[in-house]
Amino acid sequence: MGEIKFDYSGIESVLKKMDTNITAFQANLPENNAKNNKLDLLTELEEVNASFVKIMNEYKTLLLKNANTVRDSVTLMRETDEALRDVISSEVLR
Repeated sequence: MGEIKFDYSGIESVLKKMDTNITAFQANLPENNAKNNKLDLLTELEEVNASFVKIMNEYKTLLLKNANTVRDSVTLMRETDEALRDVISSEVLR
């Protein structure tokens, strides 16, 4: 029977890098381009920029949720692996 091995420290290292990059991610664009300007194009650009910032912030939230889901999955896999190891060890000792 095959064996699946998890490199938990490697996974945790990648998750820490993800957390750092997600936290550093900023969706900022210039604001008030149309403050003293009456051009419709600049007003529309401001609206598009605001929508883009909103989408990027939602994406950041999604990335954080994804990282937390991976972290929870790894924890569950580790706990399951340890429980299975204990069951197998107790069966071998019988």
